[in-house]
Amino acid sequence: MKRSLFLALKRMGIIPNDAILFSQIALSPTAAKQLDEYRELITSIENETQFFSSKKYFWSKEHTLGLDNVLTQLFDIEKAIYGNAKPPKNIRPLPPCIK
Repeated sequence: MKRSLFLALKRMGIIPNDAILFSQIALSPTAAKQLDEYRELITSIENETQFFSSKKYFWSKEHTLGLDNVLTQLFDIEKAIYGNAKPPKNIRPLPPCIK
């Protein structure tokens, strides 16, 4: 029902053509898991190589932080939609190397 109403409103021009339902990008694994694993990966890379603290690759820090922000936004959307139905996992904090 929601999907057909959404599509009808898009056809009528009430909803922009580029709007999507969150269910269309249903994440498996969840956004919480992806965010946690991403932060774990960044921390591991930094611990092994000091890549993100290197002045030579200063630009990579901003790219990495940007992707973290996108994953955080997806997590917030997922949490708002599912509420207690999908309790958030413990997510690692933002790695200090990209702050």
